[in-house]
Amino acid sequence: MDFVYPSLPSADTGANGFAFINTTCAMILQSSSPQGRTLVRPITTKGFDGRQGKPVTHFLTLHLSLERPTPREHPVLDLDLGSHDVILGLKWIVLL
Repeated sequence: MDFVYPSLPSADTGANGFAFINTTCAMILQSSSPQGRTLVRPITTKGFDGRQGKPVTHFLTLHLSLERPTPREHPVLDLDLGSHDVILGLKWIVLL
Protein backbone atom coordinates (compact mmCIF):
# COMPACT_ATOMS: atom_id res chain seq x y z
CA MET A 1 0.00 0.00 0.00
CA ASP A 2 1.31 3.43 -0.89
CA PHE A 3 1.61 6.14 1.72
CA VAL A 4 0.45 9.54 0.53
CA TYR A 5 1.84 12.65 2.18
CA PRO A 6 -0.04 15.67 0.85
CA SER A 7 2.27 18.64 0.55
CA LEU A 8 2.52 21.74 -1.57
CA PRO A 9 6.13 21.85 -2.77
CA SER A 10 7.97 25.12 -3.16
CA ALA A 11 9.61 25.65 -6.54
CA ASP A 12 12.93 27.41 -6.08
CA THR A 13 14.95 28.19 -9.18
CA GLY A 14 17.74 29.44 -6.90
CA ALA A 15 18.09 25.98 -5.39
CA ASN A 16 20.83 24.48 -7.52
CA GLY A 17 19.75 20.88 -7.23
CA PHE A 18 16.93 18.46 -7.87
CA ALA A 19 14.52 17.84 -5.01
CA PHE A 20 14.85 18.26 -1.27
CA ILE A 21 12.63 16.99 1.56
CA ASN A 22 12.51 18.33 5.09
CA THR A 23 14.02 15.91 7.62
CA THR A 24 10.74 15.90 9.59
CA CYS A 25 8.76 14.81 6.52
CA ALA A 26 11.40 12.20 5.67
CA MET A 27 11.02 10.68 9.14
CA ILE A 28 7.21 10.54 8.75
CA LEU A 29 7.51 8.81 5.38
CA GLN A 30 10.12 6.36 6.62
CA SER A 31 7.97 5.37 9.59
CA SER A 32 5.36 3.92 7.21
CA SER A 33 7.70 2.60 4.53
CA PRO A 34 11.45 2.52 5.21
CA GLN A 35 13.13 3.96 2.15
CA GLY A 36 15.98 6.12 3.42
CA ARG A 37 19.51 5.45 2.25
CA THR A 38 22.88 6.83 3.25
CA LEU A 39 24.94 8.65 0.63
CA VAL A 40 28.40 7.25 -0.14
CA ARG A 41 29.79 10.79 0.35
CA PRO A 42 28.07 13.69 2.12
CA ILE A 43 27.04 16.58 -0.13
CA THR A 44 27.99 20.06 1.07
CA THR A 45 25.25 22.68 1.05
CA LYS A 46 24.85 26.43 1.14
CA GLY A 47 21.75 28.23 2.37
CA PHE A 48 19.85 30.91 0.49
CA ASP A 49 22.07 33.44 2.26
CA GLY A 50 25.28 31.78 1.00
CA ARG A 51 26.25 30.40 4.40
CA GLN A 52 27.60 26.88 4.73
CA GLY A 53 24.81 24.48 5.73
CA LYS A 54 24.79 21.01 7.20
CA PRO A 55 25.95 18.36 4.75
CA VAL A 56 23.34 16.06 3.23
CA THR A 57 23.97 12.47 4.32
CA HIS A 58 20.70 10.70 3.42
CA PHE A 59 18.20 10.51 0.60
CA LEU A 60 14.87 8.90 -0.18
CA THR A 61 13.58 7.55 -3.45
CA LEU A 62 9.99 8.70 -3.84
CA HIS A 63 7.28 8.56 -6.45
CA LEU A 64 6.43 12.21 -7.05
CA SER A 65 3.26 13.11 -8.84
CA LEU A 66 2.57 16.67 -9.93
CA GLU A 67 -0.57 16.72 -12.05
CA ARG A 68 0.68 13.71 -13.99
CA PRO A 69 -1.28 10.50 -14.26
CA THR A 70 1.78 8.34 -13.57
CA PRO A 71 4.20 9.32 -10.81
CA ARG A 72 7.89 8.92 -11.53
CA GLU A 73 10.56 7.75 -9.10
CA HIS A 74 12.93 10.51 -7.97
CA PRO A 75 15.81 10.76 -5.49
CA VAL A 76 15.02 13.38 -2.85
CA LEU A 77 17.74 14.73 -0.56
CA ASP A 78 16.96 14.78 3.17
CA LEU A 79 17.74 18.25 4.55
CA ASP A 80 16.48 20.66 7.22
CA LEU A 81 14.30 23.01 5.16
CA GLY A 82 12.83 25.07 7.98
CA SER A 83 9.18 25.79 7.23
CA HIS A 84 9.12 23.99 3.84
CA ASP A 85 8.17 20.33 3.41
CA VAL A 86 9.58 19.93 -0.09
CA ILE A 87 11.65 22.18 -2.35
CA LEU A 88 11.97 21.41 -6.04
CA GLY A 89 15.14 22.92 -7.41
CA LEU A 90 16.00 24.23 -10.86
CA LYS A 91 17.44 20.95 -12.14
CA TRP A 92 14.19 19.17 -11.22
CA ILE A 93 11.98 21.87 -12.73
CA VAL A 94 13.89 21.64 -16.04
CA LEU A 95 12.89 17.96 -16.26
CA LEU A 96 9.17 18.81 -16.32
